Amino acid sequence: MKGLALAVRPLRHFADFSGRSTRSEVAAFYLLAVIAYLAIGWGELASLDLFAIKLAQLILVAALACPILALVVRRLHDSGWPGWWALVSVPLLALALANAYVHLHDPLAPSLRMMLPFPVRIALAACAIVTAVLLLWSDEPDANRYGPNPRNIGAGEEESRP
Repeated sequence: MKGLALAVRPLRHFADFSGRSTRSEVAAFYLLAVIAYLAIGWGELASLDLFAIKLAQLILVAALACPILALVVRRLHDSGWPGWWALVSVPLLALALANAYVHLHDPLAPSLRMMLPFPVRIALAACAIVTAVLLLWSDEPDANRYGPNPRNIGAGEEESRP
């Protein structure tokens, strides 16, 4: 599975918390999400309707929250970690949603992250570091209790789901 097919796979399996996902899938989906967010943001340059742009960004962040969480769980499964470790990333998703909501009402408002007390910012940074380390963790080369290694599945085949 290559390119765009790899990037949109999390959207097809948006609520599938079983199975495994590769680091390539995470990277491709992240790149697709960033491009979509920036494409909406570039609309600010062509439009004076900041409310519509910020509303579109809020909808995008809200729409991607579940696919991102499911992808994180599947990526953790690929590394042999239980999916419950994905809860470490929930504060980051909540902050992204809250930040998008605040910017909907005041596009020039500072980031919520900067308004939080220092210990909370440190805790969020720790969550981000732990999430990044877990997502970059090496996969288990063979099948594990979460399923077969997706890298070993043939190019045209789709991973079978129990």
